[in-house]
Amino acid sequence: MASSALVNVAEDAELRLVKLLAESAAPGSVRPNFVQDCEACIGNGDAAQLIRTIVAESGAIAALVALDEEGVSAISLLAALLDRVKDGSSRQLLNDLADAIVRASSNDNPSSTKEVSLLATLYNMRSDPAEKVELLVKMIRLGASRQPSMLEANTSVLGKWIEPSRLTAMLD
Repeated sequence: MASSALVNVAEDAELRLVKLLAESAAPGSVRPNFVQDCEACIGNGDAAQLIRTIVAESGAIAALVALDEEGVSAISLLAALLDRVKDGSSRQLLNDLADAIVRASSNDNPSSTKEVSLLATLYNMRSDPAEKVELLVKMIRLGASRQPSMLEANTSVLGKWIEPSRLTAMLD
């Protein structure tokens, strides 16, 4: 019974995430069937397809990037979903999610602090060193292209992360 209750809590959190993304998205930027498609994935316990469905919806990803306090919680839930992917595609799905976040980065907003923060949350929640390197590269590229000061060790966390002395320790 406890296992069933935990599944219900996880499903409820996933449903809330999907509804939050749909409601936070710009009008008309999310397909009309987005919520229903996600609900079907949740009902079937298909974490991989749920992630694919969310990543394919640029309006939902833009909403994720625009979220304030809920953004870290939302990306944390998506990272937890990656751990439930059973078909060996979690690394590809992680890259797809990270790439979608980078694409959602607005050219109107020269600061990509929020996007880097979301990628850093994914980084912190993954244990595979190769995945961590891929995420770190994406953060560095995004910072370098949008806000080079993000790469300065004395002014940003990302800059401190890429100092050679810290980088080795972080990847171990």
